[in-house]
Amino acid sequence: MAKVSDKEKLLSTIGMEPRSKDHLQQVKQELQVEELLGLGLWIDGTPFNWDRTESLEIVSFNLPGVEGKFKNLRIPCTVIPKGWVATGETFDDILELIVWSLQHLALGIHPARRHDKKDWMPGDDVRRARAKSPLRIKACLVEVRGDWLMMKEVFHLPAWNELAGCCWLCKATPDNIRNAAAGAPWRDDRLSHWELVQRILEKGFELSPLLSAPGIKSDCFKIDWLHAVDQGVAADFLGNLLKLLCSKMVGANNKEKRKALFGEIKQHYAQHDVQEQLQTLTAGMIQAKKAPPKLRAKAAEVRALIPFAKSASDRFLSDAEPVEKAAKEMAKHLNTLYGTLSGQCIFRQDLMQNHCNKFCLLYAGLEEVFKDKPGRNWRIKPKFHLMQELCEMTEGSNPALSWTYRDEDFGGSMATMTRQKGGKNTVYGVSHRLVSRFRAKHDFPAIS
Repeated sequence: MAKVSDKEKLLSTIGMEPRSKDHLQQVKQELQVEELLGLGLWIDGTPFNWDRTESLEIVSFNLPGVEGKFKNLRIPCTVIPKGWVATGETFDDILELIVWSLQHLALGIHPARRHDKKDWMPGDDVRRARAKSPLRIKACLVEVRGDWLMMKEVFHLPAWNELAGCCWLCKATPDNIRNAAAGAPWRDDRLSHWELVQRILEKGFELSPLLSAPGIKSDCFKIDWLHAVDQGVAADFLGNLLKLLCSKMVGANNKEKRKALFGEIKQHYAQHDVQEQLQTLTAGMIQAKKAPPKLRAKAAEVRALIPFAKSASDRFLSDAEPVEKAAKEMAKHLNTLYGTLSGQCIFRQDLMQNHCNKFCLLYAGLEEVFKDKPGRNWRIKPKFHLMQELCEMTEGSNPALSWTYRDEDFGGSMATMTRQKGGKNTVYGVSHRLVSRFRAKHDFPAIS
């Protein structure tokens, strides 16, 4: 834990999204304490060797309520090469250690023995001396962040294709996620924490050790904007839109038309000083073979193209054609939706809800139009439902307060820090290298 000279700043909840604040308050009441630090946990993978063929699984902590220079503070817990991860075992072992730590943070005392209930080992003199002494602060977990795959593989939350239910917040199924109407049954048919636990057990899975952490509930597992929208809904939309815009370009064939469209994109980049740019635009980037259209690009590159989608739609698509008019309207709604998340304006949940709903309704309409036509255009996927949960069902919560952009940046720096010029990437070698280099590079944080 950081050195604390100003406890009030450490306990701040200014940067925390409302649901996390509510959860923190509930745990305070359960523990009957006045002061409680809210912690965030992030787990995800990132390529970490020179040819990007190996992935590094990263577990880190953050302080979601703290503002100022410590808003971006991330502390690595552990890292492990993905090739060494045993499904259903490795992360459970890691999480058992984390839960053990969280239990003592909730109690506010140093542990009396190891997590496996054995006595301290040689070299644990400092821990032995502090056993049962009070901690300077109590804490609990309020946010768990990561992508949908991690939520499924590590915590056994519902997967996108589970017929019994594909959401951990409501009872939506893959069959009814296309219902974006105000009266859609999933809006009122919410999934409680204990119903989620029951569903996990009925599927034959063991419960994740994290579900035994003090105060943890299903709504602590956050839907992430980067994975659900940037790399999901927005990428799908842009794939379809760029395919449509290509047909409006001047050129003798598809290659020339795509080149002309990329010229329009580069002109937009230059006019608006866009930093995250596509370096090329190939047919496979717009639509892979035997797959629905989806822009293959980095999340930041997708995000940076949303304003272009709006301006290009206005210029090249016709209101006289129903499909083109619908695409223009969707580009407008998605652009406004992204605008509501900007730190340069006051957050308006009503705008976010309104534009998200209209976007999804139009998309569902186009899917119906193209369902029997070749090309697999305008396909709705389960991440559209996650976007609606994020934008329409989280009252008062700005998705920007719990998205994983800073976590992903941190993961990239951790991957760089663990690289070596030669030799095998063993579990001990990689994790020890990271901790040693992190400690050497970063001062011990003193929050004041």
